[in-house]
Amino acid sequence: MEFQLAKQGVEVKKDICEHFPYSRQEIYHLVRVNHIRTFNQLISRYGQGHGCEICKPLVGSVLASCWNEYLLKPAHLPLQDTNDRYFANIQKDGTYSIVPRMPAGEVTADGLIAIGQIAKRYSLYSKITGGQRIDSFRRHPGTAAGDLAGAGGSRV
Repeated sequence: MEFQLAKQGVEVKKDICEHFPYSRQEIYHLVRVNHIRTFNQLISRYGQGHGCEICKPLVGSVLASCWNEYLLKPAHLPLQDTNDRYFANIQKDGTYSIVPRMPAGEVTADGLIAIGQIAKRYSLYSKITGGQRIDSFRRHPGTAAGDLAGAGGSRV
């Protein structure tokens, strides 16, 4: 629909909300380029008002992505919605699914084991979101293909 409106010459605004006249991508660039570390810094320089249920979690997510800070750090906690505050998503039936954050989709072996142990302890099943495989890489350069041949044939 936005494409059709733009094609007809209608201005299509991509503002995230009334507090920020920017798109999510523009917010990300403002934070990254200007080294903004808090919601208050961002809204005082580039926004107006006090923020809302739309911009606060969005900015919290952008700050965590840019600076790889813990989402539940006291400075970020007021920005999080319920799902992010508890690292869980509420389902249609009222239950929650646990969704741990994995920056850049990377996890250590110990982190993966911990996820598995938690799933086992609470009788949860797990699934990979956004892909059908888990890639495993050796941390040291110079790995020969033969070094990983045995690992590739192992089944989970």
